[in-house]
Amino acid sequence: MINPAGHHAWQATIRFVFSVEQPEKYVYYVERLPMASRNRNLSPLEVSAAPLDVTQWLKKHLFDRTHVIATSATLATVGADARRPEGRGSSFAYFRSRVGLDNADYPDILESMLPLTFDYERNALLYLPRNLPPPAYGDGEEYIGYMKAVAGEMLSLVRASRGRAFLLFSSRRMLNDVYQEFLMRLSSHDHFRLLSQEERNMTRLELVREFRSAERAVLFGLKSFWEGVDIAGEALSLVVIDKMPFDPPDDPVQEARVALMKKNGENWFGSYVLPQAVLRLKQGLGRLLRTREDRGVMAILDTRLHSKSYGKLVVNALPPARRVYDIRDVEQFFEDGDAPF
Repeated sequence: MINPAGHHAWQATIRFVFSVEQPEKYVYYVERLPMASRNRNLSPLEVSAAPLDVTQWLKKHLFDRTHVIATSATLATVGADARRPEGRGSSFAYFRSRVGLDNADYPDILESMLPLTFDYERNALLYLPRNLPPPAYGDGEEYIGYMKAVAGEMLSLVRASRGRAFLLFSSRRMLNDVYQEFLMRLSSHDHFRLLSQEERNMTRLELVREFRSAERAVLFGLKSFWEGVDIAGEALSLVVIDKMPFDPPDDPVQEARVALMKKNGENWFGSYVLPQAVLRLKQGLGRLLRTREDRGVMAILDTRLHSKSYGKLVVNALPPARRVYDIRDVEQFFEDGDAPF
């Protein structure tokens, strides 16, 4: 039985999405979703109308109606902040601007960055290699060389950590290519349990359960493993991110919002694209330390952190683990075991 009220709401939603009546306020797009079913022949489509700006809706329905406490381990990111011109590293400027709190209507906002729960300086390394090629795309030799270099670096790190690793990727293609490289390069002495999010015979929950229980497990993950996954203890001792998680330029929502910011003369990269990527980067790295006793290595294999002008901003916004640039420091860290470095 269909609830009449629900039926009418469903009809209204369908009409709204397919009418494309407000292109100045919404971006309308169709997306092919990952297959939730084990049947490979099923690949559902989702039709969406995403608002380009949510600030007025939040003002009307939330901020003007009640007191709000917004809290998150990754709420602060890079971005110039007029309220804290002397500040370094992270700020709340990006969050305020995206939800509409960065205006004269809300002059009395209270902000606080609390001390970190975990001792990153003692219990973690942040490995930022300089010797890899910059990210490459397409089907040519440049991409193949880049992919193979990243795969080789990841394999060296995984061998140093004896598995117990999350390898996080920004694209499905890179995940699959590196996974195949691992299969070709592994020796009979490695004995790693490779788990890929692209394995259709296992759900996300099953992958996490298998990762926890298996020895020397290595999980290849996409976006859904960058956040909301909690694996404490020695089972997870290494988190590697292939590159800065910028949205692809042809993502319909990203493309429309950037176009609007360009039209308005705004700093679309520094105030939107870069802070958004840093927020995701912090979420991914945050998979490593989940208790006060955890220790391990975080790695970002993107040499743009050294070559681009924004690199220093990004690194300063990351957890204050000891920065290292030589894989021998990573190997020594794992050889030392539980001894402090």
